[in-house]
Amino acid sequence: MSSDVIILGAGLSGLATAQRLGESGLSVAMIEARDRIGGRLWSLAPPGDAGSIELGPEWFDCDGPVHRLLAKAGAEVREALGGFVRRAGSEVVRVDWDREEAAGLRQRLHDRARGDQSLRAALDECCSDGKFSDERQDLLGYVQGFHAADPDRLSLHWFLEVERNQPAEASPYRAPGGLHQLIEGFRRSLAPRTDHRLETLAIAVRWKRGRVEVDVDHHGAVETLDAPALVVTLPVSLLAAPADRKGAIEFSPSLEMKRQAFDTLLMGAAIKLVFRFDRPFWRDVPGLGEALFIQDVSQPFPTWWTAQPADSPVITGWIGGPPAGRAAARAPEELRNEAVTSLAHATGRRTSDVAGSLLSWHYHDWVNDPLSRGAYSWVAVNGLEAHTALAASLDETLFFAGEATRGQGFNATMDGAIESGWRAAEEVLATR
Repeated sequence: MSSDVIILGAGLSGLATAQRLGESGLSVAMIEARDRIGGRLWSLAPPGDAGSIELGPEWFDCDGPVHRLLAKAGAEVREALGGFVRRAGSEVVRVDWDREEAAGLRQRLHDRARGDQSLRAALDECCSDGKFSDERQDLLGYVQGFHAADPDRLSLHWFLEVERNQPAEASPYRAPGGLHQLIEGFRRSLAPRTDHRLETLAIAVRWKRGRVEVDVDHHGAVETLDAPALVVTLPVSLLAAPADRKGAIEFSPSLEMKRQAFDTLLMGAAIKLVFRFDRPFWRDVPGLGEALFIQDVSQPFPTWWTAQPADSPVITGWIGGPPAGRAAARAPEELRNEAVTSLAHATGRRTSDVAGSLLSWHYHDWVNDPLSRGAYSWVAVNGLEAHTALAASLDETLFFAGEATRGQGFNATMDGAIESGWRAAEEVLATR
């Protein structure tokens, strides 16, 4: 089957690419291995549950493409309000990220940024005295949780760039009705000449200037698609994976010219779990009534966030970075039990009471998801420009999109994924 363009992946970047190409009148074949479009954006609306459950990303900023597209679709967009609190023994304390010691530690890191090194190495050199011990632990926990990264490999230069352009507090918005509204908006905007195939694995790509052949497998039935151009929007982890792994693709010629990008654009480990209770019992706990984030670093699930300011009985647990990689070996029921215990400890309640009031739970292990092999990208030492190398087209025939191709601190964001798709579409159109 022939098309003007083949797109690998129907996540946000693939959908954004297809939208732009379709608007320009090109025929598009979009190949997706999952049984749904959306990729790592995954909204559930379980029967009997109030509201949507987000097993993938859910946070976005005030003026990016996600916010604008949701507003255009008439979806409700709400800013999350509330404090960040931490369990410290029998007490609940409010975390102040702006205190003088924390600002001093970050300034010391900034002053060390002449040559790139890992965040942990930089901390060991600049801030190993006892004055910064608490701030060091906070920062190491932050990069494991928020960036899902390994501090022993995380690029100091990239970390400082993200903190300038897109820190955690820059994305305080959510869509209470579910981000499936964003996906549905893209689906409705696809042109009639866009053919999207679900549960279809791309297994091999043969290419030369002006011609691409893609072997695809749909439940054992293999066929070959061809087009003058291919846009690859798959997670960087799949492009770097050995050809015998599920989701990996054999390229001929190979993509060896992008090896350095593969080696420094790494996928963060993350496990996300969502509990729904009969009521939001944590709001009755002194110090937690207005909490948005609740942290208890002594527990397997160290971070929780609420639906604040909504009075919702839904709360989300999160493990990121190397701890998530270790937790990924556990069975789902074991993870659930650890999460119940973690939440009970964080809120000062008995484990039996928390377990008894639990109505439903949902989770996803992004570490072991064979079609993403991680949650989102982060950058290792000396990889600050790796996104540029990954995004570079080849012979005006292979084009690359996806959140990992978006720099300036906007990788690992939904906005970055969408913008990368629009950018790749413009590159394709410029060659025609």
